[in-house]
Amino acid sequence: MTYRITSLRTLGLIGATLFLTGCGSLKLPSLSTGSIGSSSQSATPAAPAVKPDDPVERAVQVGATIARAQKCGYYFDPAQLKANYLAAESVRYPAPDVQQKVQTGMEFARIRVTRNIAPLDSYCTKARTEKIKKNLTRYLAGDYTAEVKKVVKEAGLFDGLTDAPVKEEKFNPGRIYDPVLNE
Repeated sequence: MTYRITSLRTLGLIGATLFLTGCGSLKLPSLSTGSIGSSSQSATPAAPAVKPDDPVERAVQVGATIARAQKCGYYFDPAQLKANYLAAESVRYPAPDVQQKVQTGMEFARIRVTRNIAPLDSYCTKARTEKIKKNLTRYLAGDYTAEVKKVVKEAGLFDGLTDAPVKEEKFNPGRIYDPVLNE
C-alpha cells in the first residue's frame, strides 16, 4: 500500500515538474485571425500584417475599393481602372502565373465585397466615403501601393482574464472581416 502511494506521489511530482518546465518554453502556434493561443513571449517582434510588395494583396485592395466606390456612387470607369491596374502589374510582374493570381484576386474581392455590401443601405458613412475617396483618387492617379494594415497585438494565453465581458462571435465564411466594413 505504501509502495503504491509512494509511486503515485513520484509520478505526480514528475508530472508537475515536466509541466512547470514546459510552461516557460512552450510556444503555441499563433493564428492569423488574432485569436488566443499565441505565444505569451514578447521577445519576438511582430511582423507587419501586409507586405506592401504583395501583388495579390494590392489586387484585392483595388478590387474592394472599386466595389465600395460603386456602392457609394462615385463617378469613374471601373473597367478602365481595372485595365490600368492590370497593365501596371504586368509591367511590374510579367510572369503569367502572377498575372493570373492578380486578376483572380481582384475579381474575387470586387465580387465578394459587392455582394456583402449590397444589402447595406447605410454603408456609405462619412468616414467610409473619405477613405474610399482617398484610395480611389490614388488608384486613378496610378499609385497602386498597398495600404499597410495596422498590426494588432496578438493575445497571450492569459490575456483577457479580466472582469470585462468578452463578445465571442461565430465565424461566418460569407462575411468579410474588414475593419472598414465593420465600423
